Amino acid sequence: MKNVRSAVGDELRRAIRDRGLTVDEAAKQLGVSRQAFHSYLNGSSLMRPARLDKAVEMWDCHLKIDKTIFGKLAFQKVKAEGFSAIQMSLWDALDSITQDDLKITVKRVGASLRVAVHIQIPA
Repeated sequence: MKNVRSAVGDELRRAIRDRGLTVDEAAKQLGVSRQAFHSYLNGSSLMRPARLDKAVEMWDCHLKIDKTIFGKLAFQKVKAEGFSAIQMSLWDALDSITQDDLKITVKRVGASLRVAVHIQIPA
């Protein structure tokens, strides 16, 4: 079974090939680094929903996973009842996080490792 990461990578390769874009040009249009775009292409990471939405809009992407095709309509934003605007903007806040906003500590506790991840999101 094909996973979502490889489906996104396949679709991004198709989109940039069909438009005659280089990886650098595509990364710039999407607003990510060349390295991040390569990680999407090779399936080592998956872009956040806001980036995926941008790629779908810009390049008319659709994902094919096994025999199911998810087209542009599958990625439409739907306003959910009961969620405030602040909660819905969390994805945007997560997209703005840089390495400087992360603090990761690892501490040995007996035979285990305790990992603490602190993320500072600007308000």
